[in-house]
Amino acid sequence: MKSNIILLLWLIVSTIAATSEVAIACDGGCPVVVNYASGLFPNYQKNFIGLRARFNSFSSAEGHTDLNISGETTENLYAIDLQARYYPHRRVQLMTFVPLQYNHMTVGNTQQSLMGIGDVALLGFYNVYNSNFLDSSKTTHVKHNLLLGGGIKAPTGAFNAKDEQDVLLSPTFQMGTGAWSFIMSGVYSWRHEKWGFNANATYQINLANPNGYQMGNQLSGRLTGFGVFELKKWTIVPQIGVQAENTANNFNNEFRRIYSGGSQLLSIVGLDFYYKKLQIGLSYEQPLWQEIAGGQMHNHARFALNLNYLF
Repeated sequence: MKSNIILLLWLIVSTIAATSEVAIACDGGCPVVVNYASGLFPNYQKNFIGLRARFNSFSSAEGHTDLNISGETTENLYAIDLQARYYPHRRVQLMTFVPLQYNHMTVGNTQQSLMGIGDVALLGFYNVYNSNFLDSSKTTHVKHNLLLGGGIKAPTGAFNAKDEQDVLLSPTFQMGTGAWSFIMSGVYSWRHEKWGFNANATYQINLANPNGYQMGNQLSGRLTGFGVFELKKWTIVPQIGVQAENTANNFNNEFRRIYSGGSQLLSIVGLDFYYKKLQIGLSYEQPLWQEIAGGQMHNHARFALNLNYLF
């Protein structure tokens, strides 16, 4: 059952970078998309449970007096996601992501760190079209697969952390947003023998939290090409592609935050390994172009590592 089964992007999660749990020190926040889709699965109808480690980094050479931030700012954002997928029906898949986060910010000679559970995401997808379902013999050389769905991001992460002077930290540096978010997404996969591509899009609508702060809505799209290669008992899937992201301005008590939101285009390189019931995935994303927080913030490369058990 190896490479002759259609591949599909592992959901968006994110991608797919929906977005909630990472933070930036720019005025009101910068666009960050957490990729809920991380990897390609030859065993596309397998349940799984696993871990994903993520790292993002941002910097700014300018301060923000209204946020009590002055001088050069650097943020390193780490996360480990507990992730799982379950098929109650061959056309329905349910997914969950529970992030454990560590955010570290350096402003001049001052440092600030936070650690805790972020906002939990729950997603559901319906397999609208799958050529494997129509061709029981699986002899068709060209495979198609279309998933549509969405879900919610719950306000499970803390959002009222304060610094040593008992001042509330920036909303974008908190573990969670304190607000509900609604996610809509679609994933399309095409494959011919050992080659194929995946395309997906995600839109996240963010509500305001009890403090009156509302993160901007986010839109992301990704196009990834892949190959499938067999090496003894291993299946190796290299990937290359691009991702575009756009985040609207944040609002504080219905006042728009000028230095927030933005857009960027990233290149994607990934490599997945499959051995029996194990999947290991590596990914690297490099910004090609960006205009974030009015040009005040610079987004650096992203890294991710996945380890999943299929059953």
